[in-house]
Amino acid sequence: MATNSLAMCTNLKRTGMDVKTDCLVCHRMDEDGGHLFFKCKYVKQIWRQMGPDNIREKLKDQRSVMNVVEQILMLGRPIQLKVLFLMSNWWNERNRIREGEKRRDASELAALSSRQAEEECCMKSRVSLSRLVLLENGKDPH
Repeated sequence: MATNSLAMCTNLKRTGMDVKTDCLVCHRMDEDGGHLFFKCKYVKQIWRQMGPDNIREKLKDQRSVMNVVEQILMLGRPIQLKVLFLMSNWWNERNRIREGEKRRDASELAALSSRQAEEECCMKSRVSLSRLVLLENGKDPH
């Protein structure tokens, strides 16, 4: 995403491919990164379900992809993970739809993204705790 090279319809059209640029999910607007990840009526539902809709508002108003990335990097780790998993899961959902699969409910994708973010936080905490225990026992964790 940071290099604006995802195979979104507008990017494919820009490279000379003869493709329709409509959003593959809502069919209402051109599919670019801003629309797909922050403005599509279906992705907005996921953001609302997960809670960080104010972050979506901030990200959708950025002038460049790099500004979006910078804003995401400035978020606290737990919310940053939620945003990243939401965006990744939404990209995968968009690709599933492109291949003819039915779109899943926003609540399902929001729950999946939240669960993945929580698991990542817990995993990191467990690894840190394991290292601390090893250090306390006089063992080098590396």
